[in-house]
Amino acid sequence: MKMHSKEGQVLVDVSKIWCEGQDLVMKGKLMGAYSMNIHLKPEEAWSILKLLTWGVIRKMPGYMFRGWRKSRQKKD
Repeated sequence: MKMHSKEGQVLVDVSKIWCEGQDLVMKGKLMGAYSMNIHLKPEEAWSILKLLTWGVIRKMPGYMFRGWRKSRQKKD
């Protein structure tokens, strides 16, 4: 999974996600140079809900569907 800046530069590239104890661990690269493991604790994952507005939540089904469709087109 890649997250880009508005200009298209890859800021974060997550290559693997796994569980370690109660943490969710993501292996990735920051700005193409810095390899790191990011540990996400359950209470921090829960706090993401505070960042989501109802407008974003309403758009998520369509957003996920468009992403699924584009990922299928790349495989063909």
